[in-house]
Amino acid sequence: MTPLLNDHNSYEDILESESLPFMKSSPGWKHVESSEAFRLMPQKPHFQPLEKQHAFLREGEALGLMVSFANLVEKTRKVHHDELKCVLEDLLDLVSYFKPFGFNVQPIQARLDELLRDKEKEVQLDGELKQVQEKIMNDKIEEEALISDIDKRDEKLRELQKSIDEISKERELLMKEKQTTGSMISSSLNMHNEIEKEMQRMKAKFDSITTAPW
Repeated sequence: MTPLLNDHNSYEDILESESLPFMKSSPGWKHVESSEAFRLMPQKPHFQPLEKQHAFLREGEALGLMVSFANLVEKTRKVHHDELKCVLEDLLDLVSYFKPFGFNVQPIQARLDELLRDKEKEVQLDGELKQVQEKIMNDKIEEEALISDIDKRDEKLRELQKSIDEISKERELLMKEKQTTGSMISSSLNMHNEIEKEMQRMKAKFDSITTAPW
């Protein structure tokens, strides 16, 4: 039987109610259906699974589903970038609950699928970033150890250079002493030669005296 037209039910509402398992009689429908969620994503759910419920409960449960779906839409729209992956997965699980009632869940599901793919990629990138950060930290530790070893080698080189400089100075002094000694030896050799020559002259003179006639 077609319901009578009244202040709360337009002709369109009555036609719609004839395809629903309950009569839209609550004034709450206008409030729910005019919400931003349903303006952005118009819906025409059939609520057929509610036929299994007691007739008295059907409209209330249908309104509850509408409110819950609107909340799901708003929650999906307002998901933050730092939202946990499990929150997105919970929202995606909820989407499948509304589909049997005739809600068009494809836009929400597509968005949540995309957000989850991005979140998974972000989690992957975050893992890679942490690995790179750990490698950088380990490399810096190794670099600091190498710098410390280089500093020690530089200190040894400075000490060796200092020793080399000291040895070079000592060698220079020794070379000067050697030159002086060489000059002294050369002078002594000259003197030695002169003495030998003088001795030979003396011997020759001695011989000439002894062999001279009387």
